[in-house]
Amino acid sequence: MHIKTINHLNPNLTSSHNNKDVCEVIVHHHCKVYDDMSAACLLFPTEMSDQDKPYGIEYVITSQQYQELPQEEKKYWYYHLTELPKVNATLPDLTSGEAAKLKPILDETYGKSCLFLAV
Repeated sequence: MHIKTINHLNPNLTSSHNNKDVCEVIVHHHCKVYDDMSAACLLFPTEMSDQDKPYGIEYVITSQQYQELPQEEKKYWYYHLTELPKVNATLPDLTSGEAAKLKPILDETYGKSCLFLAV
């Protein structure tokens, strides 16, 4: 997972998703973080050239926002504390010190992805 800054979009996160039935896919997340600490991330196959088409979008919310969701909705979200290590997430645009400060914040968020096409 790779998160990238675009305009006011940040951070840039890269992940490696591996499914038993599908080959490994690198997904670059280009995210816009909002004042309420939620985020919307466009998912791309590369660092986003001008011809890349997005794979989908991931919505990111805080733990507090997750707790406020209806029980039926919660089943569609995944906890980043367990998800990020599974997908070998990295923050390549940050120094190791910056990434170390951001990691505890990202760990306590939840994500929900909507894919546009099969990858």
